[in-house]
Amino acid sequence: MHKEDEIASINSQLNYVNEVIKWSISDLDGFILSLNSRLRAEETYIQALAKITESTVNTANNAPFEKKNYFGNYTTTFQQTTLQYEKSIEKTIELRREYISCLKGQIELLTKVKESHEQRRKKIKAVLGEKNTNFITFRTREISKLHKSYINKCLEHASLQKQILISSHHEDANLVDYHTSPHMARISTDEPRLSNDSSSASKGDDNHSVGSSSFHDYSLNSSKKSSMAGFITQMRSQLANAAAAGDPSKQNTRLAKLKKDITDTDQEYRQGIRTLEFLRKRQIETAIHAMRHVEAILLAKSDAVKAVMVTLCKHEQDTLLNQYDSLKNSLDSIDYLNGKKDTNQLLLEYEKLGFTKPKPIYYENYYYDGKCKEILFGSDLNEYAAEHQRTVPLLVTKCITAVEIQDNLEKEGIYRISGRQSNIDLLKNEFEQDEESVELKSRDVFTIASVLKVYLRELKQPLFKLTMQDRVEYSQIKNYPERRNVLISKLSELSKSQRDTLAAVVAHLAKVEKYSPVNKMTLKNLSVIFTPALFHDHNQAENNGEWYSDKVLEDLVLQHETLFAEVEAQQQRQVSSLPMANILNLPFSTAATVGEKSSIARR
Repeated sequence: MHKEDEIASINSQLNYVNEVIKWSISDLDGFILSLNSRLRAEETYIQALAKITESTVNTANNAPFEKKNYFGNYTTTFQQTTLQYEKSIEKTIELRREYISCLKGQIELLTKVKESHEQRRKKIKAVLGEKNTNFITFRTREISKLHKSYINKCLEHASLQKQILISSHHEDANLVDYHTSPHMARISTDEPRLSNDSSSASKGDDNHSVGSSSFHDYSLNSSKKSSMAGFITQMRSQLANAAAAGDPSKQNTRLAKLKKDITDTDQEYRQGIRTLEFLRKRQIETAIHAMRHVEAILLAKSDAVKAVMVTLCKHEQDTLLNQYDSLKNSLDSIDYLNGKKDTNQLLLEYEKLGFTKPKPIYYENYYYDGKCKEILFGSDLNEYAAEHQRTVPLLVTKCITAVEIQDNLEKEGIYRISGRQSNIDLLKNEFEQDEESVELKSRDVFTIASVLKVYLRELKQPLFKLTMQDRVEYSQIKNYPERRNVLISKLSELSKSQRDTLAAVVAHLAKVEKYSPVNKMTLKNLSVIFTPALFHDHNQAENNGEWYSDKVLEDLVLQHETLFAEVEAQQQRQVSSLPMANILNLPFSTAATVGEKSSIARR
């Protein structure tokens, strides 16, 4: 592995150890944050429960319950049960506060563990960083200097020896002596190699990068300076040797000094290698020790979190068991709750007060004797259904039954010819005086038919709330299946009482139309008559005197047998999917979609 790769690996190892410990600390801190969030949630929960108990106490203090005024000396089962539940809230507050105290203690423990790990991380980073720096600095700077100094002295010594030989002998003798001296031959032969090796080693060492651009630039500059310094030193030595070539005593003195310098620089170089090896071993030992710290930190984190979780879970388990006991007491007290018993006691006390019940005031028509029990004409169909528990008014049922007698259905102009106004007013008054007791067998069929039309026309809300524009747009749809879907959607929007009454009227009109060859009441004629009654408008076209014949009433009459059945089935599916509590809270006119309201309650 090259020197650059070794140094890069050393720095990477330091970063790795530091990042692993930082990650472990961050991991632990994340769990501490979760516990703090749980702590805030518990405190919020306790505050909310405390407000409940405070409001209960304030209410009791500001408006004390005067049970003597309502129940005499009797303490209601409602009071007993709710009091037990309020006590369970107080017990819950006490238990949750104990859990909060435990939670705070465990958070403090983990926080101390996190802080100790952070301190260890900083120490590991500092110590390992110091060992790395010491090794890298000596590896890239000091050892290179020592090596260069030693090599330069050797080169200078070899050069001086060569000059002495040249100056002492003639060329041939020099060659013989030179080649007969193994040491000098090696120096002569190795001189270019040493010079080149020194140069290349110098370049390789000085060009080494520790991992940053600034240090790389510094190395390049050092390499250039070192090469230049070596070159100048060699030139000076050669010039000095050349100057001393004529003086053998100076040459020998210089040669002896160089030998001593070589010995000294060699010792320094060797000691530098020892020092570098010492620093290398210390770096490796420190790195191994750092990883042991990493292992210890990870194990300590797991052990600490495990101990905290065991403590919290066991404490919460005890808390929940205590809460369960409190809840069980509340559940047991519910068996004592008896609304019927409390209500009966209240009614007994109520009867003792002897309140006067106001009597109803009935409508009296100026022209007819007798008081009217009810205002039927101009009333709200849904209110009627809720009061009488009947989705189709009795007036409508009686009038339809009377008209559907065969002789009456064959009357020409039925519903088109109006009865005498005095007879109509009289029958209206009789219905309002006592709807149950009205008999129609001896009545004129035209009068009965007129009363039915007037009742429908005077309803507070139209039987089928569909504007003229809606009916025009509906009639423009050529495809009946498409019109049918629209009609089902509109019928589904009606209340149960409106839909049932409309179904009864439409089925009746279908019977009337069946006798149209005799009574002359075709669908077109019936549409003209019943459009104002059912939709509460005159259905007039742009030109006065003309009538727009829409297809709404026509489709209702022709398809009533399947149309209303499909709507009812759809409504039953919707209501049956609701929770029972929601069904029981529906108004009678809606809840009756799945049967009578009493039968719903039984189910």
